[in-house]
Order: sequence, then C-alpha cells, then structure tokens
Amino acid sequence: MSPGSVPGGSHYLTGAAGGPCLWPTKCKLWASTIQMDPPQKSRAEIIDSFSDISVSVEGRFEERLMNVRDVLAVGPGAVIPLHRAAGETLGVYVGNVLLAFAEVIVIEDHLALRITEFERLDA
Repeated sequence: MSPGSVPGGSHYLTGAAGGPCLWPTKCKLWASTIQMDPPQKSRAEIIDSFSDISVSVEGRFEERLMNVRDVLAVGPGAVIPLHRAAGETLGVYVGNVLLAFAEVIVIEDHLALRITEFERLDA
C-alpha cells in the first residue's frame, strides 16, 4: 500500500512523518507549505542577513604542550618559549575556522592585528 492511501483506493492526508494525519487543519497547512517554491535571495542578501551576529575572533600565536608541573611553575615574569620566530604571521580564527593570517602591530600602546593574507575557503 502506498503512503497516503487506504484500502479501497481512497486517499488521506499524510503528516510530516509520512503517517496518517490526525489533525486535518495542520496537515493541509503542511501540505500547502511543502509545495511552495522558496523565494530566491541573492548572495548579498543572504550574507547581509547574518551581518549583525557577533562572532569570536582570535589571533593565535601558537599552541604549546606543557606538563602540569611546568604550568604550576608559571608565575609573574615567567617566560614560555615558543617555536615561532619574532615577526612571523599568526592565524586569525573566526568561530574556530582559520580565516586569515596577520602580523602583530602596536598602535598607541595597544596590540593590533594587520591582516596580511586571507585563507582560501572552499565552498
């Protein structure tokens, strides 16, 4: 027996899960909404709809694996050596996704990032 039919050949509305519809008003609404074509939006309209969402932006120098003994020994004035050379670019992450590379600069006693290259995002 095919979905939407009952013995004897008559048809009934199916619900969202494909079973019989127990509430005909909701089933009619559901059936009419699945037949509608979604409105076409341009790429700019889609991107613009997300423009007010806040995201976390991180500049990551390097991750370093340390044992607990060394972490407990860290205090004011401690130096944690990194393998990265001075002046080398660092990764800029948005939502844990690498977006770009940047260099660290100083602007009026504040650190800032100057984007040097964008990472290619495959669509």
